[in-house]
Amino acid sequence: MARPATAAVRLLTGEREPVRLATTANISLSGLQTIDGVLTEAGDRVLVKNQTNATQNGIYTASEGQWFRAADARTSRTMQKGTTVHTQAGSTNAAKVFSFQTDEPVIGIDAIALGFYLSDNALGDAQVAATAAAGSASAAAGSATAASTSATNAATSATNAGNSATAASGSASAAATSATNAGNAATAAAGSASSAATSATNAGNSATAAAGSASVAAASAATITYASQAEAEAGAISNKIMSPLQTKQAIQNGAFFNRGVTGSLDVKMFDILKERIRVTDFSVDPGNTAANNRLGIQRAISGVSANGGLVMLPAKGDLPVDGTTINMAAGAMLEGQGDGSRLIVNNATSNIIDVAAAWSTIRDVYFGSSVTRSGNSYAVRYLPGGGRAQLEGFHVEGFINGIYVGNTVSVRIRHGRMLNFLANTGVGIRFDAGLDMMIEDIMMDASAQIFAGIYITNVGDLRVVDCQMIHAGQGIYCEVGAGQEVDSLWVQNSLFDNCGRGAYLHANGGKIQRSRFTDCWFSSAITEGFRAETAASGTIDGLQIDSPHALLSAAHGIYIMDSGVTNWRITNPEVGQNGGAGVKVGANVTTFSIEGGKIGKTGGFASGNTGYGIDLSAGGQDFYQILGVDLRTNTAGAITGHSPGVNKKLKLNLPSSANDNGQDVGTATNDNAIVGNIGEYVESIVTSGSAVALTTAAGKTITSLTLQPGDWDVDGTVAIFPANTTNVTQLAGSISGSTNNVDVTAGRYVEPPFPSGGFVYNGAKAVHLPVPTQRISINAATTYYLVALATFTVAGASAFGTIRARRVR
Repeated sequence: MARPATAAVRLLTGEREPVRLATTANISLSGLQTIDGVLTEAGDRVLVKNQTNATQNGIYTASEGQWFRAADARTSRTMQKGTTVHTQAGSTNAAKVFSFQTDEPVIGIDAIALGFYLSDNALGDAQVAATAAAGSASAAAGSATAASTSATNAATSATNAGNSATAASGSASAAATSATNAGNAATAAAGSASSAATSATNAGNSATAAAGSASVAAASAATITYASQAEAEAGAISNKIMSPLQTKQAIQNGAFFNRGVTGSLDVKMFDILKERIRVTDFSVDPGNTAANNRLGIQRAISGVSANGGLVMLPAKGDLPVDGTTINMAAGAMLEGQGDGSRLIVNNATSNIIDVAAAWSTIRDVYFGSSVTRSGNSYAVRYLPGGGRAQLEGFHVEGFINGIYVGNTVSVRIRHGRMLNFLANTGVGIRFDAGLDMMIEDIMMDASAQIFAGIYITNVGDLRVVDCQMIHAGQGIYCEVGAGQEVDSLWVQNSLFDNCGRGAYLHANGGKIQRSRFTDCWFSSAITEGFRAETAASGTIDGLQIDSPHALLSAAHGIYIMDSGVTNWRITNPEVGQNGGAGVKVGANVTTFSIEGGKIGKTGGFASGNTGYGIDLSAGGQDFYQILGVDLRTNTAGAITGHSPGVNKKLKLNLPSSANDNGQDVGTATNDNAIVGNIGEYVESIVTSGSAVALTTAAGKTITSLTLQPGDWDVDGTVAIFPANTTNVTQLAGSISGSTNNVDVTAGRYVEPPFPSGGFVYNGAKAVHLPVPTQRISINAATTYYLVALATFTVAGASAFGTIRARRVR
């Protein structure tokens, strides 16, 4: 059996990378060991299929320590029922292909069954079986020959008996005295001759019967009636390598290409033959009628085995088909030869193919029409039940609509060309529901603008990669009505050129959320390159546009139209030479940012946008920031409509006028900065009524603050109150890193001068000593103390005060 040559082909055909060895018994899943007569080496891929604990079965990578499952066979999907793997070496399993037989196994929980699928010499096996069947026919012919020989021998015996009678009669005339006895002997001999003649007759009849049987067998070979359509389809293919009689006997006896697998499943010859079917064996041909061609293709698809199979279209050019829709079977792969396999429908309103069964693939097929199309029809439709499907390498031309995806899951549409759909109303690809969708490498163009390249009304999640949409009313159009949602849309590295709008998100009563456009071009649009809009209480939440190129559109490069669009962000844009603003923001739009990039004159253009770089003139916008954007060389100016506010920031933009004059706007009320933010303020106060008593010439902590990691400005005030008649010779205050300790470091300490001999207080007022502001930068929570010191005699003194700190960064 020919092996697919690339990883991509293996992926499409459900085939894993080859393994070096396959087990023949239960093994330990660790250490290098001998398997099927061959010593494993580190890095060998090994098919483990005979474990006592069948949950351990699968493909592993051999190592000197613990074995682990191979990277391409670790999930339920990569060990799905029907997945195959080829074995390269081993005394028993070399050149054999094994298949996984467990449907959607949960790894580590479900038993994983594998069975023999096919050997490399499929045709040789068929020829051996055919030779065996021919040998049986030869043996039957030999039996007929033996019967004929027996008849000949009996006739010879009769002749000999007649000769004996003649001899006996001669003896009678010579011996008169023995006449009576001789006559008696002659009579007996004649009787023997009669018996021998009867035996000869019977033997001849046997030979005639044997010859008749051979004739009947030969007639059966020419007129075979099969028991089922499946047998007939298998026989039609098998007859190309052996005689019809041998094919019939092999199918009926179950002896030809019988392959057993784990469990009770017994796969017969026609199952194998149905894995590869040519539609030409069902009379599909350019010269046949459209109805017969469609019927032949349908019969070929319906004839694939329950495990799936390949249905091959010939490279014969146009294959006309009629208006009856072809239905894909589960697991079927319809494969053409690119533009050499063209299905041309002769009906204006019908769909060519419907997919309502899972795990199907259509590839390398051209879809066209011989009549002008009308109505709401498609080349291919994916309907409920038609998930886990792929359409790739296709070409659709001349249809009103191309591909439709309804309420299903996991549809991949890749590597396609879609051309010349119906002007104004045509749709390239439509998504009306479903989950886990992907479009990749699709080129779409038309001589006149169609309605939409990609049209989305409802989808769970969709990824669009490496696509080109040219001459569409909307290159990609999300029109989401009431009760509908687009939950996740990610468009990457795609071009939308010469469209009415490159991209248009319109939440018309529904929800569009978590949408992202990365490295996309929106150029030469009739209106805006990109537009986001809501109506009827619809919402667009979480829009991100990364590194967009919005160029040469007649109106704005990017237009965020109304307040229903929120939580949006544009990063590193290149927006230039548009007829309106570079970025236009509608009234009352909130919670957005525009960061980096250039909105103005971009590479290769002589000027920027005709309007402003950023237009906020509609007013009412709030909670936004515009940071680090080059807004030079726009005809009307850099930015308009911005008014400084607490929740509105313009910083680091060019030109300098497109900033808040280098200042941060402060709060407009009596609130506090959030803990951890710049401006955070903390303090601790001890009032005079709670003053602490001082001991002469000893530092005393008044109060303290525990600061969190960061950069702080800290200051304080120490108030000392000497009692009446107290003679004071020293007063001091400090902010210190240890309690009851005066830090005399310059800048952290205050001490006013006193006259020689001291000063006697009358107890009327306290002395207030301001401690200078000092920087404290810490990487862990640390406590700082406000400390007082007094040297005195006669009476006493007490102290109170405040320590405060503000976070700088």
